[in-house]
Amino acid sequence: MDYHSKLTRQLGAVKHRVVYTKAGTRLAASRLDDQQQIVDHKLYWLPVRSKQEAQYLTAILNAPVTTEAVALYQSRGLYGGRDFDAYVWRLPIPIFDPQNDLHLRLVDLADEAECLASEVDVCEYGFQKVRGLIRDKLQTEGVMPQIDEAVADLLGIVPDQIEER
Repeated sequence: MDYHSKLTRQLGAVKHRVVYTKAGTRLAASRLDDQQQIVDHKLYWLPVRSKQEAQYLTAILNAPVTTEAVALYQSRGLYGGRDFDAYVWRLPIPIFDPQNDLHLRLVDLADEAECLASEVDVCEYGFQKVRGLIRDKLQTEGVMPQIDEAVADLLGIVPDQIEER
């Protein structure tokens, strides 16, 4: 069950991790600060140095403009792009700099998004429905458009000019 120690290596390894979806139509990410949580095979995880760095990266990974940009690299299936894998790291994502105002803006927006997401009732639904409810809340409250704009600025992306495959 613990093939190549892939489970035990996760336990207590680092305080802060970012997890993101391996596949799907929309890239989704979250941060973990519980060293006892184990990440499933349908998620990727990476260690980060701080809560701020985790929030910075989750803001970037959750931005719709990031999903659009990564779509250029994805294999295509019946319902569009399929696997995110490591393609997201082909984008020009700068290393987190706590002195950079735009990086700190993304941290603040991610913090606000986390607070709003915590207000969503997640007990009665499957994960896909929950993701949709959270996306809707962030859109309605105006946080997601701000994140998307900041990430587009960070990555130098003009959303309307992303090429289709």
